[in-house]
Amino acid sequence: MHVVIIGGGVAGVSCAEELARLASAKRTPSKIEVTIVSASRSLVGVRSLVQVSTCVERLQVERRPIDFLSRDFPGVVAIEGVVSSIDVPNRLINLVGRAALQFDRVILCTGARPMVPKVLSLQSALVHTIRDSDSVE
Repeated sequence: MHVVIIGGGVAGVSCAEELARLASAKRTPSKIEVTIVSASRSLVGVRSLVQVSTCVERLQVERRPIDFLSRDFPGVVAIEGVVSSIDVPNRLINLVGRAALQFDRVILCTGARPMVPKVLSLQSALVHTIRDSDSVE
């Protein structure tokens, strides 16, 4: 089974790591190959997790080279690319300037958009939103 994860942030990397762990523990019905498509040359993963209280955890995240997952988890490949469309009937993910990827399952981990209070206008040159280190210029 080929699983394609779109998004190289914490959610996408954590998903790939968990799929690889399940596959290596033979807790999946078939062999799983995972491809992560990231818009940048790096991936963001969780370095440490600290339980602060019963319901609160603190994550320390780090940006790592795009190939770090394949070194730690065989069967996981990360590529840099931008998805232009998903052809569900034909199970194809079309990428800008690259060959399409065939998939059996696709997982969307494309992140969040920053919350901007309604009183602010994004049209103003004085208003900037920051979601992660890539959005800081």
